[in-house]
Amino acid sequence: MAKKKKVGRPILNEVYNVPKGKKICGNCLEVKSISEFHKHKRLKDGLQPQCKQSGKKAVYKHRAENREHYRQKDRDNYAKDPERTRKRQRDWRDKQLSGPNAEEFKARSKEINRKRVLRQHGLTPEQFDRMLAEQNNQCAICGSEDPKHWCENLLVDHDHKTDEVRGLLCSNCNRAVGLMDDDPIHLIKAALYLLKHDGDRKMSRRLQSLLN
Repeated sequence: MAKKKKVGRPILNEVYNVPKGKKICGNCLEVKSISEFHKHKRLKDGLQPQCKQSGKKAVYKHRAENREHYRQKDRDNYAKDPERTRKRQRDWRDKQLSGPNAEEFKARSKEINRKRVLRQHGLTPEQFDRMLAEQNNQCAICGSEDPKHWCENLLVDHDHKTDEVRGLLCSNCNRAVGLMDDDPIHLIKAALYLLKHDGDRKMSRRLQSLLN
């Protein structure tokens, strides 16, 4: 069986006599290392005509122009297989956090997450900052300044029945309250259980100092 003929013509490289290991991007017209281009086995030089950065910009532009289409597509995929969607999101996030631009990704994600959370709970940035100042930049339960969350924001805790905002919590405390069904009786019983098995009385002393 005859092999498929490779199509395409890296004319720019030939016209401008680009050195070996380099290639001109057909979009931004910059000379870049071939490592900056995705592979394309059907093209003559085996590389995409535009560099990765230009391709990324083109994708962002297309998604911005068709935002509602992609949002509906994401909703459909999530409804079809929630766990698969969550896994893909976690894998992508972990890849970004371990990549060379991790700090930039964390800073961008922190701001995006902050805006999303404020919009979701009907808070203004000023209201959030005031709550944070009133809590001395600490979790309202454990007092930790560490959000224990990958985006480095304290989380907005709210009543799931009334949607009323209650305060700002670290990720661990927010999850603990949720796992206890927001039920103070469950939380008190859990505290009493731990105190009952407090062999060295450390927790009891901490509780006593807290009550005083």
